Amino acid sequence: MLTELQARDVGIDTPRNALVIGNSKYTNITALPNPANDAQAVARALSSVGFHVYQATEMDRTSMTDVIGRFLNAVTAGSEALVYYAGHGVEVDGENFLLPTDIRKLDPSQQYSLRTDGVSLTLLLQDLEERKPRVSLVILDACRNNPFTRQGTRSLGTTAGLGRVEPPQGTLVLYAAAAGEMALDSLGQQDADPNGLFTRNFLKLVSQPGLEIRPLVQELKDRVYEAALSQAQHTQRPSYYDGLIGKFYFLPVEAPSHAVDPCVLAVKRSMTREELMFAEPGQAITLCGEAVQRDPGSQIFLDLLAIAEEQRAAQKALVSDNPAYGRAYMQLYPKGSFITDVRTHVASLGGTPDTTRPPEPTPVSPIAPRATCFDFNGQNFCE
Repeated sequence: MLTELQARDVGIDTPRNALVIGNSKYTNITALPNPANDAQAVARALSSVGFHVYQATEMDRTSMTDVIGRFLNAVTAGSEALVYYAGHGVEVDGENFLLPTDIRKLDPSQQYSLRTDGVSLTLLLQDLEERKPRVSLVILDACRNNPFTRQGTRSLGTTAGLGRVEPPQGTLVLYAAAAGEMALDSLGQQDADPNGLFTRNFLKLVSQPGLEIRPLVQELKDRVYEAALSQAQHTQRPSYYDGLIGKFYFLPVEAPSHAVDPCVLAVKRSMTREELMFAEPGQAITLCGEAVQRDPGSQIFLDLLAIAEEQRAAQKALVSDNPAYGRAYMQLYPKGSFITDVRTHVASLGGTPDTTRPPEPTPVSPIAPRATCFDFNGQNFCE
């Protein structure tokens, strides 16, 4: 299914086009739970920051190549272009392929069939380069287990993940996991989030004004790595291959304030206890509630509204002499951002901690390893 989402006015004059593909319902290989949901959420987020979006889900090869061609025809010299793909992908002899939903279950002897039935990432990057956009971003949430049949020790492609890529000048390629690693669709049976680990964290960063792409990627790497290791005992480190010239912002801080939704401006995603005391979460809730009414399908506004609601509950608990407010916060947000502060405050009032569950120990966040970077033909590559 193909849908076009019109770009919203965010005060950016440069033409922006995005192709967003999510393949979940594979007919001959393992189906995936999240990619279609991921694509829909990413499409809405990109539309909200000024991209005209070609949103495509459950694409067989004919449909996939058609929508790629339609997107490429819209990319003009000096514009900004973005490709997001969620689904199966494999590497064979250093070349990466994105898999349409009708891909056959190939065995190691059918390598040539993969070259004709899959979509070559190398060719897609070359086609983008030929159109000379100012910026090309290629974001791939496709680092999953190899779905093809093994014969003894042989398989068609590497065991998991995609291989390193050399981006053309002006292009940044971002993987959900490092070369050879597997990206998580969820953090376990209790994880009800409809989006994969990489994409859910990407969505939280894309609408932050003034966040340049490289700091955004580093923050994304840290969040995904820490969540995967602490909650699923799994190693997942998003990697990027940087051929950009200059800087790129999804939402420049210079954009006129009227072009940025008031909900986005009203909510600070993280703050200290001292900052919380002077915050106005009630106003943020009002603004974000209005934003959700205008755009009920926007995950960004829903997330910001939830953050503001937690902040108001924490503020009430911390300024009140009634421990009931603190216990209410602890029951509603047992892993909330202010759980330690609220527990301490309740104890100082002589109240009892949360009576429905014992206090949870504060987790120690693992420290992500430093990125491995190297130069190749004058371009910077990092994993």
